[in-house]
Amino acid sequence: MLSAALGEFLGSSVVSGARIVWCDPENVPQPYRDLLWHDGDMTSSLERFHQDELTLEILRVEQAEGNYLREVVLRRKGDAQAVEYGVIEVVLPAFSPSMQMAIIAGGQPLGGLLNSTGMVYGSVPIGFFGIGGAEMGEIYPETPGGEILYGRYNQLIDEDGVVLARIVEILPKSEPNPQ
Repeated sequence: MLSAALGEFLGSSVVSGARIVWCDPENVPQPYRDLLWHDGDMTSSLERFHQDELTLEILRVEQAEGNYLREVVLRRKGDAQAVEYGVIEVVLPAFSPSMQMAIIAGGQPLGGLLNSTGMVYGSVPIGFFGIGGAEMGEIYPETPGGEILYGRYNQLIDEDGVVLARIVEILPKSEPNPQ
């Protein structure tokens, strides 16, 4: 199901060796379902949910076959709370040279960068899954060991259907930012 490059990169990530159980989106509980099952970008969805801007923490990067891979954590700007763990494969040739440079610079999440340029794109979720909270302790230390967290495998595509990125996204159990 995963692209070869993304699968290999994921194999040496924080969640390598984690047991992922694929499931139908209807079986994903709230608030995960609304945050994961849509055709928009995750950055905007999470910013609305948490009522805060998100910052990007890059854990690791690699380039393979012209694509740019990175392991990231998205955090609320106000309190630095982790709101998404992700592994992303960006198809660099699908972007202009200036966009490629901005992506590699890592100043903001990909969704935020695409939105700031006005680029037309969509999200095509490919699969949904559960993962044990204990597997994410390094990223989400507040998650009890037996709790199941949820995520998705997603593609971002441009208006012509060209794949821009493939992303594995895992969310913590969280409530909106109380501010």
